[in-house]
Amino acid sequence: MTRRAPNDPVSVVYIVGSGRSGTTLMDTILGSHPDLYGAGELALLSVSDFFHQIYCPCQNRVDECPFWLKVVEVWFQRTGLTHLNQHNELRRKFEGPQMRGFTRLMREKMIRTSAFTEYALQTTELYRAIREVTGRTMIVDSSAIPMRALSLSMMPDIDLRVIHIVRDARGVAWSLKKGLKADPKAGIGASEVPRPVWRSSLTWIAYNLLSNWVCRQLPASNVAFCRYEDLSSSSESVLRRFGEFLQIDFEEIIERIKSGGALKVGCSFAGNRMRMKGEVRIRLDTDWVQMLSPREKQTVLRMCGWLMRQYGYQLKTPCISLALPAINSTAHDPVHP
Repeated sequence: MTRRAPNDPVSVVYIVGSGRSGTTLMDTILGSHPDLYGAGELALLSVSDFFHQIYCPCQNRVDECPFWLKVVEVWFQRTGLTHLNQHNELRRKFEGPQMRGFTRLMREKMIRTSAFTEYALQTTELYRAIREVTGRTMIVDSSAIPMRALSLSMMPDIDLRVIHIVRDARGVAWSLKKGLKADPKAGIGASEVPRPVWRSSLTWIAYNLLSNWVCRQLPASNVAFCRYEDLSSSSESVLRRFGEFLQIDFEEIIERIKSGGALKVGCSFAGNRMRMKGEVRIRLDTDWVQMLSPREKQTVLRMCGWLMRQYGYQLKTPCISLALPAINSTAHDPVHP
């Protein structure tokens, strides 16, 4: 039986969007602030195959990492859980990629079941455990999955802020076209076969449209929008906007980035393999400009161009240089009216 701490909300910053869009980079940047902890893709924490195979940026395997072992110990003490699979079964039920998960969450909005109540309590206690171990006041979860954002928004003891990050679909297509071989020590938990650009385009559309929809279900003041290209090339402006959004002063991090300094990566779970270097320097990745063929670029634009334009992309140029939308103003954001 999960023990619940009354009147003890936990602040969560959730990063949502399509994969390979800069979620790990944003997690690292936000987690560099002493009040925030960049925890990585927490949706995967209860997946035993990942927990017992992949490595942490501290170079320990996750199931041998002192930080994650302490988090799980505190989490299990708070909830009465004895095995990760107990939580993972509920996670798959309500946040699985299939439409069944979406249907279940829609039903939960009308009639709250004991299963979701238990899942909400377990999930909230996970964030509380991380807060207790780290001493940070906000937990950053970069799982990216829209269904998880919706699920978290329905949990009464989570004070949720959502950041929707979008990357040029051509950049995402190139990243997924490369594929990856499983290399747990390098932070790659499972092999990913190269994807054709048409398939990546469909995924990009689906994830971002669902992210749009989820963001519309939340109060406008709890939602922010960001392009990966702005985050990488206009970090100062973006972080000042996030400072207003989260009521956090990012000036120290802004100065570190401006001076070319690296941002340290803490013990985070899963995510882009860049985290395994232990530190990150911000660089705009536009390799797709040279690496995608003209035909592949046109395929992506034919499929995704209509939505890219709504996100402010200038489709005839590889990079963008646009005025940033106000962080809490939907008047400048046609995608989140």
